[in-house]
Amino acid sequence: MSFAFISFNLSNDILVWLSALLILAIYSFLYRDNFYYKIAEHLFVGVSAGYWFVLTYWSFIHPNVVLALLSIFDINSIHNELIRAGIIPYISIPVELPFGISKSISFGFPAVNILNLLNIIIPTTLGIMVLLKLVPKIGWVSRIPIAFMVGVTAGITIYSIGIADVIKQISSTIDPFVHLTKEGEVNWLVTISDLLVLIGVLTSLLYFYFSTEFKGGINYIVRIGIMFLMIAFGVAFGYTVMARVSLAIQIFDILINKWLGIKII
Repeated sequence: MSFAFISFNLSNDILVWLSALLILAIYSFLYRDNFYYKIAEHLFVGVSAGYWFVLTYWSFIHPNVVLALLSIFDINSIHNELIRAGIIPYISIPVELPFGISKSISFGFPAVNILNLLNIIIPTTLGIMVLLKLVPKIGWVSRIPIAFMVGVTAGITIYSIGIADVIKQISSTIDPFVHLTKEGEVNWLVTISDLLVLIGVLTSLLYFYFSTEFKGGINYIVRIGIMFLMIAFGVAFGYTVMARVSLAIQIFDILINKWLGIKII
């Protein structure tokens, strides 16, 4: 007769403990809304906001605004060219930095490309106007850039969806049914696949044709379309469930393996 023993080996990592306690605090909502859940919820929202703020700055604002403006107002190179031409005297201001470091700052006149400057200033101004939503008295100003972004996004989305979900699907539906291999033989796998696509598209579209009552043979055709629709919805639902299951597996891995260190001996 053999017995199984369960051993615990609690983690010494403070980050693992913090992750486990926050997970338990979030899942405590399954019992009822409580103080610990609200702490974890507010902490998640705050950390997410801070993370996206930093990511947005270093990914978009810094390279597209700060560095772009510095490249346009190239003060040092213009100043050096003016010095070589003898137009301005050499101007240098010594600056004492910590740890005994000495630097000098040179001044000159920047050469500005107006078109490039407008390409930076206009989007930056629109972005600042969006943030004015936080100021109640002038919050209406934020409607201008928001309307602009909604309009541009809608135009781009309509075009992309029209290409991906309409044109591509129509072209795939009207492809030739019979596909031949290099040897001249019929590729039955691709042929049957294209035939199923055509049947699924036509029967599914017929299901949404409400101008006639589904009787007789049309009713059977519509039922075939319903089967294709249910298969498509089932695949989408299954994909969502598997994504949630994958997330749950990662959470239990943190709780059981990394935090508690449970092993069966």
